[in-house]
Amino acid sequence: MLRFPDEAAFAVFNDKRAKKKGIKSVDITEMKVPKALREVRTLVSPHGKALAYLASHPEDFEGKQEHYEQVMVFDYFERHDAIVYEALYAIPNGGLRNKGTAGRIKAEGGKRGELDINLDIARGAYHGLRIELKYGKNTATDEQKVVIERHTRNGYLALVVWGHDNCIAVIKAYMDLSPGDTLEITV
Repeated sequence: MLRFPDEAAFAVFNDKRAKKKGIKSVDITEMKVPKALREVRTLVSPHGKALAYLASHPEDFEGKQEHYEQVMVFDYFERHDAIVYEALYAIPNGGLRNKGTAGRIKAEGGKRGELDINLDIARGAYHGLRIELKYGKNTATDEQKVVIERHTRNGYLALVVWGHDNCIAVIKAYMDLSPGDTLEITV
């Protein structure tokens, strides 16, 4: 999606594009915007959109539980803690992909077993936080266990967490650590 610093920059772009295509440019400043759109102050986040979709299609949860659990984690921090949200990101390793896409991801450095959620904020005795989010009775794969051990050895808090509520609680506890402290998690 193209973004412009202001309406004037968009108008210049729109005029140039119209001239290239041989069409008449539209002056968007003279367009009447519907009242409903004028009143919208914020855009809905991708997390909010996914959860709105789930609310109207609850049957979609089956088979995509870990996806929606992760969406709930990101939605929570987007709404409640901008500092955490800014440094929180996901590694999209799972999911069904065709061979071409899987090959491109592998060529770009994607690796099996990398954990789902990363928080690049140092707290306590740790360089950062790595979480493998699971749902129900799912367990970590052998590759994920190796990755958890590697991250732990390299100074990260890396662990498996079940469910979005537990994940949110772990992230909050991690953020509350004082310098030098460690976090003991019991499952």
